[in-house]
Amino acid sequence: MFEDIQAVEDWLQPLSYAQFWQAVEPWMLFDSEDRAHCDETIARGIATSATVLAGLKISARVALQLRFGLKDRIYMPRDAECLASIH
Repeated sequence: MFEDIQAVEDWLQPLSYAQFWQAVEPWMLFDSEDRAHCDETIARGIATSATVLAGLKISARVALQLRFGLKDRIYMPRDAECLASIH
């Protein structure tokens, strides 16, 4: 599903807090205790949902990167292909 780290980031980026938990459930990256802890942190005002979500997205990205051995996307300049075929 993911070709590189940026694909994971692109997938996670638009997710809200509730959407995040639903989206990562099949990957079993977190358990119900993790969710309860995050919900409590937000409810007690220790951190905002945006802050908790940002941390969760980083954790999910790292976990998926390690699980699938993902690397950074390599961007090729448009003219690189032409230059390679000429020389």
